Amino acid sequence: MHPAPAVSGAVLLALAFFYAGLMVRYARGLRRVLARTLPPLPPDPPLVSVVVPARDEAEHLDACVRSVLDNEYPARCFEVIVVDDFSRDETAAVVRAVQAEAGRDRVRVLRLADRVPDEADGHKGAALAWGIHEAGGRLILTTDADCTVEPGWIEGMVRAFRSARVGFVAGPVRMEPGRGLFGRFQALEFAGLVGVGAGALGAGVPNMCNSASVAYPRRVFEAMRVVVDEESPSPWDDELMLQRIAAHPTLEAAFTPLPDAVVTTHAERSWAAFWRQRRRWAATGARYPNRPLVASLRLVWAFYAALLASAGLAFVWAGFWPFVTAAFVVKVAAEALVLVPITRHLGQSRLLVWFLPEQLLQVPYVVAVGLAGALGRPEWKGRRFEPA
Repeated sequence: MHPAPAVSGAVLLALAFFYAGLMVRYARGLRRVLARTLPPLPPDPPLVSVVVPARDEAEHLDACVRSVLDNEYPARCFEVIVVDDFSRDETAAVVRAVQAEAGRDRVRVLRLADRVPDEADGHKGAALAWGIHEAGGRLILTTDADCTVEPGWIEGMVRAFRSARVGFVAGPVRMEPGRGLFGRFQALEFAGLVGVGAGALGAGVPNMCNSASVAYPRRVFEAMRVVVDEESPSPWDDELMLQRIAAHPTLEAAFTPLPDAVVTTHAERSWAAFWRQRRRWAATGARYPNRPLVASLRLVWAFYAALLASAGLAFVWAGFWPFVTAAFVVKVAAEALVLVPITRHLGQSRLLVWFLPEQLLQVPYVVAVGLAGALGRPEWKGRRFEPA
């Protein structure tokens, strides 16, 4: 074989084994957190405020708020605060209808327009900050307005605060794929992200969470000062907070393993919406202040890019195929270590029948969305901004 392909193949395999090493570490961490036993609720459960930021969510908000209200946590011990982020639809009217049934002591509605005069200054981070400022609970739980939660969600999140050191809890999120193949591919990829996030928490190197299910003591949120005017905070403040807590000398982050604490979201209905969402996520990761994490993400992207480029070069240099095949097998085997247990935990093992086809599509997709996220400015519900 010509020396150039041999050297390139060796680089590809080195990146593949680096990626596999990460997946093995996350798989071990995932196994650790899923096996963890949580203490029961105390006799006098803490007061919880569930904060739900909402922008143009009239279609989903009723189901979301009612699912929270239906939780088995003592009704006297939790409230729901919905923050209307300059919605252009009937979001406020929907939640006020639920409020009329449940009572103002259980459901509160805030308008971000009453706090922020200019809509351009509104965003999910600001909505969360105001909701938390007005909250009466000692613990803050947040979910997204287009999600529904299981009856054991609040209890499962609260029980994960097993010691005073726990300053942040992430919960399991399941994507409902719908009927189409496109949705199944999204759900499978999403499960992998949830598994990696949980596994990283279990390994002691937190890297990501999903805002559909997070919790933290109010005092920790205020101490972290995640949302301050001069930082132009973005809708991804939860992950910035997670990373700050991971670096804190006296705090730690945790994952709740209880299956009754699952939150359900839904797959995007169109390729355009899916692309905007994933581009937004990629843009966030590219701008994290955690340099080791960003370096790791870049190496992962480099592996995907090298694998895609090598597959193309293999049609020119046939001797490349053994390297491409070996790297792809290493990738598949490593990801299976995370996907198998997390899909089982989420009750979605049936999605694994699409694992290999999804792997073939995932490589070019990750390369493309990584480039788009790094080079462009993301958009969220009609707003364009630069993630802080």
